[in-house]
Amino acid sequence: MTLGNQTHLFNNLYQRDSEGNKLMLFKNPYINEGDTYYLSNPERKFLKKALFLFNKYNFKGRDKKNFINENDPRIAEYIETSADGE
Repeated sequence: MTLGNQTHLFNNLYQRDSEGNKLMLFKNPYINEGDTYYLSNPERKFLKKALFLFNKYNFKGRDKKNFINENDPRIAEYIETSADGE
């Protein structure tokens, strides 16, 4: 059972601009900045799974990469080589 507003649980998942405003960009869960404020392990795991599922359903039948799951090492390689990887 969840009581009250739990949106604060997801505050760390968003990128922010120089003024601290949330952008509709998620942090890249496939990189480890070494900074505990970047993403915790549970946040990283959640974001990998959620973004994988968003992509899977959004591009159903049109995704030519055929990634196996959110831990497929080809995803990190793809992000790194894509035009705007973040």
